[in-house]
Amino acid sequence: MDKALTKATNDYSKAGYPTDAEGMMIVEFDGTEHEVNAYIEKVKNIADILMIFDTWGGILPYSKYQEFSLDFNQKIITSLNQLNTPNIFFSKGAFNHIDKIIKAAPSCIGIDWMSSLKDAQKFVGNKIAIQGNLDPSILLANKTVVKQETEKMLNQINTETRHIVNLGHGITPDATPDNVETLIATVRGYN
Repeated sequence: MDKALTKATNDYSKAGYPTDAEGMMIVEFDGTEHEVNAYIEKVKNIADILMIFDTWGGILPYSKYQEFSLDFNQKIITSLNQLNTPNIFFSKGAFNHIDKIIKAAPSCIGIDWMSSLKDAQKFVGNKIAIQGNLDPSILLANKTVVKQETEKMLNQINTETRHIVNLGHGITPDATPDNVETLIATVRGYN
């Protein structure tokens, strides 16, 4: 049976939901429509936005992505959209399927650091927001590199694009807090 791992950003352990070490809620389900809708009903009142992480979708053979990843995630996205629940769909390494992901109609598409932000904007236009895509390893460099690479990413964003700044996957345990602060300050100070 297929399983999906979805995480909603907040500390849900207080509400009795299982969480990982970072306080992200973890829910696995088999994807039946009833189960998806029941899950969404539970969390939509405690989360402003839900993010669907498909970390392994990009390693599937091209011909299998639709069947073993997107079809399942499409059920979740459709249910979220029907309930007017904003959502982000992140499928690591799956940029070669961006046309299919756009048709799935998430509120926002997360792109990894290996994908081109400029190309994503060409495909997406202003129809769907884009989240990403700073290389997480940048946070292991010095502050100057963090600032330069963050500005480089920001300079690629068209004025029509709705963009959420984020890393192109996840923060690594060895990223320094000073570099995270530099990233945030660079984004806040960007013109």
